[in-house]
Amino acid sequence: MIGTRLTAPGVQDYWRRIVDECSREITELPNNPLRYYKRAQAYKELGDLELALGDLTRVIDLKSDDPKAYILRAGIHRQLKQNRRALQDFHTAIYLNSADANAYLLRGNIYKIEGQLKEAVQDATESIRLDPSQPQSHVLRGNAYFELNSYDKAIADFSKAIELDNSYTNAYYFRAMLYHRIRKNDAAIADYQKVLQLSPDSQAGRLAQRKLEIMTSPDQESQSTAEDELF
Repeated sequence: MIGTRLTAPGVQDYWRRIVDECSREITELPNNPLRYYKRAQAYKELGDLELALGDLTRVIDLKSDDPKAYILRAGIHRQLKQNRRALQDFHTAIYLNSADANAYLLRGNIYKIEGQLKEAVQDATESIRLDPSQPQSHVLRGNAYFELNSYDKAIADFSKAIELDNSYTNAYYFRAMLYHRIRKNDAAIADYQKVLQLSPDSQAGRLAQRKLEIMTSPDQESQSTAEDELF
């Protein structure tokens, strides 16, 4: 597929072909876990999440020591908002491969969603230890620290994420929110402007535009107070 620009219908057709090919191969070799895994990936891309779950469960039945199957199934559970099931699969994946930085990052994101902030910090920290080059783990930990009111640590993590990837829009946006919270408005405005420069049409860009309008309006103080209620 390298060098080929697919339209959305073209992408859909590609994954349907994968489903058809894997289904034929499964008929011939019904105990081959790789075919179920590949078909599960295709079902996921097509939005057939329940079918993907069924195939991944079959993979795990056939090869229970494959951490990739647990990670993919956990991601689908998360899409279905089945966070407890997702956590269980991530626990198993990490047990099978404790050196996978991405597994800690993904599990930490669910801990953050569930409000288990200390666990989110622990997983982000382990992910950083295993892969110091990954900025997403710093953003995860920064957001957890933000909610724990550990503002200095949060700023340090957002800043480190930006150091690792100076085009990471969300890192600038989250740092701007925090600067705004602690009334470092000049720094917040600079970060919001950077978000607009990098990604004006993204959700973060649209939110940054709204924040800048509020912060630079004549009645900034009263509007900023109202805006703080969203944090």
